[in-house]
Amino acid sequence: MQAVQELLEDDPDRRVEFCDLLILVLIKTKWIVFSDDATFTLNGHVNCQYFRYWAEENPHWMRELHTQRPQKTNVWAGIIQDIIVGPFFFDYTLNGARYLRVLQHELMPLKKYEQMHKNGRSAVKELVRDYKVIVDQRDSLLKDKEKLMKELSELRTLYHEELKKCDSVACIKNEKENRIAELVARQEEDKKVINDLKSKINEEISKYDNNMTQLEKLIRQLRKDKEHQEGSVKYLQNNIQKLHNDLNESRKNEKESKDLLNKCLLEKATLENERHQLERNYTAINQDKDKLVKEISYLNGLCEKVLSDFEASIKSSVEKEELFKNEINESKSMLLERGREIDRLNKIIQSKQVETEKILEQYATLKKNERELRDQLKLFENQTLESKELRSHNQVLEENLTKAEIEYNSCMCQLENAKKEVDSLQKQLRIVEDQREKDYSFYKTHVDELVRKNDELQVKNKKEFSEFKMNLNDMVQKLNNERSAYATLSEIHKDISAKYLKSIKDAVDERNARQEMEGKLRGAIRASEQLQSEKADLQQQIDVLLDGLNDGKSRINILTQEKDNAQKCSDDLQKRYNDLLTKCLSLENQLRTASLKTDSSTDTDGKEQIDRFKNEFEENHELILTLKDNIGKLQHHVTGLEFQKSEMTLRLHETQRKLETEQGLSEQLKNTHKLILAAILKMKDDGKVDTHDVRHLLHMVRNIDDDPTNDDLNECN
Repeated sequence: MQAVQELLEDDPDRRVEFCDLLILVLIKTKWIVFSDDATFTLNGHVNCQYFRYWAEENPHWMRELHTQRPQKTNVWAGIIQDIIVGPFFFDYTLNGARYLRVLQHELMPLKKYEQMHKNGRSAVKELVRDYKVIVDQRDSLLKDKEKLMKELSELRTLYHEELKKCDSVACIKNEKENRIAELVARQEEDKKVINDLKSKINEEISKYDNNMTQLEKLIRQLRKDKEHQEGSVKYLQNNIQKLHNDLNESRKNEKESKDLLNKCLLEKATLENERHQLERNYTAINQDKDKLVKEISYLNGLCEKVLSDFEASIKSSVEKEELFKNEINESKSMLLERGREIDRLNKIIQSKQVETEKILEQYATLKKNERELRDQLKLFENQTLESKELRSHNQVLEENLTKAEIEYNSCMCQLENAKKEVDSLQKQLRIVEDQREKDYSFYKTHVDELVRKNDELQVKNKKEFSEFKMNLNDMVQKLNNERSAYATLSEIHKDISAKYLKSIKDAVDERNARQEMEGKLRGAIRASEQLQSEKADLQQQIDVLLDGLNDGKSRINILTQEKDNAQKCSDDLQKRYNDLLTKCLSLENQLRTASLKTDSSTDTDGKEQIDRFKNEFEENHELILTLKDNIGKLQHHVTGLEFQKSEMTLRLHETQRKLETEQGLSEQLKNTHKLILAAILKMKDDGKVDTHDVRHLLHMVRNIDDDPTNDDLNECN
């Protein structure tokens, strides 16, 4: 297990600079303190940068370690060659300022090691006496603000991606609505054609019924006449009975054809009912889509509010961030619920697909029925051929009747009267047969037209069903593609639906809605004015910060120059110090040689020279001490300048982050202006607001500020 620290853009350059500094320090001195710090908690967790667990296999350890208020202690320790410095314990949390104070004040007990190592080497003693020369290794400073700002930027990018997805989903929905409107128009046209066909069929059936009633009346009259003439015209009665039987068979066939037509009409009625149900389903789907569009708009507003609240909570305290994380977990659970609802909708779509397959099967059965009707029509034509044979047989009978008239001229007057009546009956039969032939030709042409129209309707229905099936497949594919988009918006779906229903109940008139929208727009305008004022203040702060940055840069340049000058001075002092040491050594050697040469009986001149050398040695020693003090002061001044440089770099990074946040706020202001304009135009398209009100609202938005969004306003106008 390896704990790796986060790296920023400037970290590689800083590392290279640190390496250069260490190389220079190692050239001058080899006495460096290597230190580290760590936090130990009561639950067993150790927070340290250089902390590893080594194993041949992954142990898959999991421990719940972090708490909101852990009991912990911080430990600092260091090593100078073979000497251990510390450990030092701190009960409070460390940051930059506290760590500097610890290094300057609380770690001064290093002087105790001077007493412990009196018999050690002189270099170690000088190192402990002059603590300011030791270079300390400092690391593991906290950077919570940088992490928070990164999380904010990631959340903003996610929010913009979700907005783009919502726009794409709205475009797809508009395309689907247009296609559904076209399908509804086609269905209405088909309904009109079907109604016209029904009216024509009903008229033709009524005509056919009238003709049948007339035929039945004539047949009854013939039967009455035949009852009076049974004795004289038995032969003719037998023939007439055969004709009646043929007529009854034709009637049965006609009744069967009528029954089949009625069945077809019933099946068409069922198909129309199913079409009505499909239209209702389409309307329900459109209503759901409209609700989703409104919910998406409401979600956009909620997301903006949540973002503003989130930024305020970040500025206020870190505790609110934890609450926001809990809310995010709740929203994730809502997302899961919304995914379940989407699965349920997919199941409903599959059931609808099954219903469409059933409709197609019913359509196939209708085709089979039509084929059976055609077969029955062919049978009807065969029956007409049989009627023609009957006519030929009637002609033969007429010839026989003429022969019977020749043979029975000597018969009674009653037979002549019967013949006259038979002739009249034959004339009536011919008239009836002629009418029947005309009706048959008329009905045949009419049936042919109906068959042709039915074929055309079948072709149209096939095309429509194929198109409908393709559209359904496209809808299913698009719904599958839209799952991911709807999954992002499903976290607050139930709350939105409830609020939307409440708003529908509360909305009494369009005027109230208009007033509410005007009030909301005024509130948005006020909020935008506040944001503009905040933007102006932030711009002023940015200008001040930029001035401060420029001053800091100039100050850094001056400090670097001073550091270079101080380094040069320290080098010169070091040279002078070395020269003085050589002089002192030469003087000591001269004194020793002089002491060896001189005896107790030497002259006073030798004593004077010795005293003079001693005075020069003391003066040189005092100069060496002053030079040491000056070198220590210069090194202390250099370390202070380095700390100031690090502070200035931190301030520069903070100002850069502030500039990025202010740029994000300006982009949010532009987006809010665009959303307000889109809402006004949407109200205008829906007819909720007049053109005068739209101009008034646009004028109000235009008077907010002289921002680049005014170009968008002019384009909308």
